[in-house]
Amino acid sequence: MFPLFQSIFSSSTNATEAYPEWLVEKAMERAVDAIDPRIRALGGYRKKLLPSVIHAIEHVVKMVDDLPPPIEGEREHFRKNPVLAAFFVSANEMQNFFSNQRVLLDYLDNLSEPKPKQVVGLLMMDRIEKRVFGIDMVGEIMNRDVPQTTVSFEGHRLLDPNGQLAETLRFLKRRAFDYLIQLALQNVLSIRKDRDELERQRILLRRKLKTLQSGSWGFDLAESETRSDHASMQKELEEIEVQLKSLPASTEMLHAGIDALIKIFNEAQQQLWASPVTVIIDHMHIKRDAVSDQSRELNLIEFHNANGLTRTGQLISYPVNELLPRRDLFKEARRYLS
Repeated sequence: MFPLFQSIFSSSTNATEAYPEWLVEKAMERAVDAIDPRIRALGGYRKKLLPSVIHAIEHVVKMVDDLPPPIEGEREHFRKNPVLAAFFVSANEMQNFFSNQRVLLDYLDNLSEPKPKQVVGLLMMDRIEKRVFGIDMVGEIMNRDVPQTTVSFEGHRLLDPNGQLAETLRFLKRRAFDYLIQLALQNVLSIRKDRDELERQRILLRRKLKTLQSGSWGFDLAESETRSDHASMQKELEEIEVQLKSLPASTEMLHAGIDALIKIFNEAQQQLWASPVTVIIDHMHIKRDAVSDQSRELNLIEFHNANGLTRTGQLISYPVNELLPRRDLFKEARRYLS
């Protein structure tokens, strides 16, 4: 198997225990494979990378392990849980969302029986706040054209669904670590070089970065919504590596790759981080200053990256038996045309 598809982290990896040698080794080699495997030709690259790799592992493990436990996404919990009611317009919308998540359906299709009763994943969304003018009550007096802020959640996306919470957390740790590697690769590409062979390397690395992004490889907050096809992605990456190896190795570019990894890994807390945020809204999704009989408090987690992007994230478990039956588009089209 191509090295970038090997698993790193484990269900027992947590921020309170020393990291085993195999984990550090796999993480280091994963980073090298993603940037340029020819880095291995440089003497002492492991010793140079080791402290920063451990630092990055510590950061992503703690960030993921500190996430609040999953909320339950059953229909019966929709009205009881203000967070669900804020994320989705209705229980039907929530059910439609999970029933049409290809990453979830693909996961279930690839499982042997019996299927899990619940799947756990990280729900990612954009929190949108808009300034509007509306009606507000002050005591018994109705005021019009009052400046208000509405809060809504858009761009819902489910990451790393799995029947076991521990496995979902493991995949999220790998995703976060991969995102840091992806940032390092972007930094390598930003280096301006004029020699023809270096430019050809940059072109191939750009292809590599685009392939990783399109395959949902990483924790990019703006990554593609396209379906992840690991077979074609693996083939594309292997072709790129063959072409890279055919070029003369530039010591300058290889050292630049190591330096980029060290910089990003050492600054992991500033490149990708999660923080709690509290938002108070009423039943009309109007932002309020204090909790009351008409408003509710939402305790959320927001993920941030160094590019200034922010997304709301929430671990959520969803019952498999509440997924809607699959639609047969071919049969529907034939019935429509007949």
